[in-house]
Amino acid sequence: MNAWLQLHDFSYVAICQAPDTFAPLFGTAVKRPDFLLLLESIGLIAIDVKNYV
Repeated sequence: MNAWLQLHDFSYVAICQAPDTFAPLFGTAVKRPDFLLLLESIGLIAIDVKNYV
């Protein structure tokens, strides 16, 4: 997904999904987005990517 976002010249931040980066309060029950994507017309949106190959 990083390559696709770069290919299409999007501004984004990839978010680390490693369990040890979660606050202990949340345990493993919390899901974070995979990317924050900045679109001029909308603003900042959260993206969760699924791979169904």
